[in-house]
Amino acid sequence: MSDSVQRSEASRSSATEVTAEGGAVKVSDVTYRGFSGTSLTEEAIRLDCCKLGCSGIVMEKVKLTPASTLGRKVTSYCKNAHGKSSSTMPNVPCLSES
Repeated sequence: MSDSVQRSEASRSSATEVTAEGGAVKVSDVTYRGFSGTSLTEEAIRLDCCKLGCSGIVMEKVKLTPASTLGRKVTSYCKNAHGKSSSTMPNVPCLSES
């Protein structure tokens, strides 16, 4: 998630498996659920995983909006991340809609 996001309390991790391989870390089974906030930058969500990938990422009922309403929109970025999303704004293209 972007450092510029102002967040409310959220259940961020239901279970996390961390595996180190050659200096890289594999993360799996992480849940972001039921929160909203604002982002100072256009990129509100960033899932930037190493080539080992991140799996089992779940985003449910997450709503991030621009901190300024001057015609801006928020976006997301994904690299090597896989999982599911529902009722999430902005759309996270690497997570399938459930």
